[in-house]
Amino acid sequence: MQRSEITINDSYEIKSLTGCCGCNAILYNVIRDNRIIEQFVVETKCVLFEPTKHLFTLDKKGRVLKMKSFVAVTDSSFTLPATDVDKKIFLRLDSIYKDWTSINKRQIKFADLTGFKENGQTHMPLGVKIAKGSTK
Repeated sequence: MQRSEITINDSYEIKSLTGCCGCNAILYNVIRDNRIIEQFVVETKCVLFEPTKHLFTLDKKGRVLKMKSFVAVTDSSFTLPATDVDKKIFLRLDSIYKDWTSINKRQIKFADLTGFKENGQTHMPLGVKIAKGSTK
């Protein structure tokens, strides 16, 4: 799966959610034509999963047909480099979540993330419906 080039017409949103597993997470979605094409999820309470980037392949109706997941890294081991949009959002996330002090919250400096690699303990996407019979 090749990553779609992010365009000037794409937008993003930052959210804080509670997942189906009961863990708290922050995420951002990259949106094209009112459809989520990418999602970055960081679970902040349970610390069970690595920060994860999901890339979605959609059909013409906007249903997710395929999903590819990558874990975030802070070194050169990435197979998918952070985009300019990722870097911009990472700076925004650092400014929003700069005061994490609770012992049960994951400590992370988003600006240190260099990209994403395959394999690892990926988090499931949040708020994205995967079509039946889709592949990962």
